[in-house]
Amino acid sequence: MDIDAACKIIETARGNGVLVATMGAMFAFDRLNAGQPRISSVPLMGGAASLGLGLALGAPSHKVIVVDGDASLLMQLGGLATVADQQPANLFHFVINNGSQFSGLSNLAIPAGASVDFAAMAAAAGYRTTMVGKWHLGHADQKYWPRQRGFDYHYGAVLGEIDYFTHS
Repeated sequence: MDIDAACKIIETARGNGVLVATMGAMFAFDRLNAGQPRISSVPLMGGAASLGLGLALGAPSHKVIVVDGDASLLMQLGGLATVADQQPANLFHFVINNGSQFSGLSNLAIPAGASVDFAAMAAAAGYRTTMVGKWHLGHADQKYWPRQRGFDYHYGAVLGEIDYFTHS
């Protein structure tokens, strides 16, 4: 699933939730004409989780959806521990893991590339981790499946050949 497809699903499901997006996700939501309430966390690269946490704690009756980038999250890993410490029930944190910084601009690879395990880092910080969607990173060997890569739960297709929308 690419960033546009992921953001479309999030936008469709968010209802009146406050959307906090960074970098590539921000541009994807722009292309989708995502409505308000919406906050772009640029130029606060890496601060989306912390910004979302503040909103979630300040307005506990509102759903807050953070759509973070992999490179942005790497810049502020401490935000994971801060969010996990508070664990607001109204905060949902998604990470777009496309392996790229500044997607569409200069497309630099993220530091440590494929060896970065965001689910394991989030779990170590205290997140309850869940993966929803198509998993296509090594379906032939079970040691690469989501449950073996740090996710507590996985719902979706494990095979890369299955279309996300038609399931065929």
